Amino acid sequence: MFVDGWSFYLFFAELLAFHDDPNTVLPTPDIGFADYVATVTAFRHSDAWRADLAWWRERLTDLPSAPALPRSLGDTDGESDAMVRRSLRLDADTTAALRARCAANSVTTTAVVGAAYARALAEWAGQGRFLLTMLFFNRLPVHEDIDRVLGPFASSTLVDVRADHDDLGAVVRGFGESIGTVLDHGLVSGVELNREIASRTGRRSVPAPVVFTSTLGFADTARDAAVSRIDPTDVYERVRTPQVLIDCQASEENGSFVCNLDAAGGVFAADDLDGLLARIGEILETVVTDDDAFDTPLPPLPEPDPDRRTATVDVAEASRPVEATSTVEIPRTVRSAWERATGRRPSDPGRTSSRPAETRSG
Repeated sequence: MFVDGWSFYLFFAELLAFHDDPNTVLPTPDIGFADYVATVTAFRHSDAWRADLAWWRERLTDLPSAPALPRSLGDTDGESDAMVRRSLRLDADTTAALRARCAANSVTTTAVVGAAYARALAEWAGQGRFLLTMLFFNRLPVHEDIDRVLGPFASSTLVDVRADHDDLGAVVRGFGESIGTVLDHGLVSGVELNREIASRTGRRSVPAPVVFTSTLGFADTARDAAVSRIDPTDVYERVRTPQVLIDCQASEENGSFVCNLDAAGGVFAADDLDGLLARIGEILETVVTDDDAFDTPLPPLPEPDPDRRTATVDVAEASRPVEATSTVEIPRTVRSAWERATGRRPSDPGRTSSRPAETRSG
């Protein structure tokens, strides 16, 4: 990864700024990513970092295992060298209603979506407590220009999740509190924690290969400016993350909530993955439509099948380089996507169309 989500949209915002006016002069940040890395590396041995490491070391032996998700014994979804994506989208009105419901209950949308994901995983695995990896923006405020720097600033941490509470409100509150607690000790990254766990246990499996990422609630003018001019159907993404089994990403595009679920190909049954995303959607719909959603009792979790094969990720296998041997046909060309976003033909850079760039919402 060479940029994080923030940098991704910052890049396109600047690209479109140059498109609109080729003579644009953007201010150069007084700090670069290399400067940031050097500063953070030095900070790694500070008293604050040592305090966070000590806090984690006291708790590592009490952390739960990853969700024991059943590996398919028959047909699986996707190729083994890639990840397969499923998406859930709420229109702008439903997204606004979800935000309003969260605000009325003094919880964040990230906590609600994360709790829905956690509960859906718990019902699938028959496991009420488990460990997730969470990605988060981690641009430490070392300089006033740091938000204008391109680079892979995202970091990860481990979250101890309880999804076996009696009602959804308790799951939501617990999820939000768990996130707040680990971010208070976020100077130690998830990568460092994984190494600590491996050195203590000697296990070869990745401790937490199930991931949650949310950019909900982040004010990002660069993202909003870029997304408003890009048709999502012009965007093709393919994820290859060998140390991850499932990655749930929550975000907003043009006022609409989007949940992308990427799963390792060749591991899970397609019906199981469809059911996971559908259950997330059911819980979010209940939050939007039911005034008592947070207080309604949840059904008991199913008993796990003792004979099932559990999906894991071997550390050595996750470190093996992946050869990009497959090809994918993209139905819409780069040329046509550029024309849709900018109203200008690549072959005629001097002409700007009077047609406004098409947008997509809802």
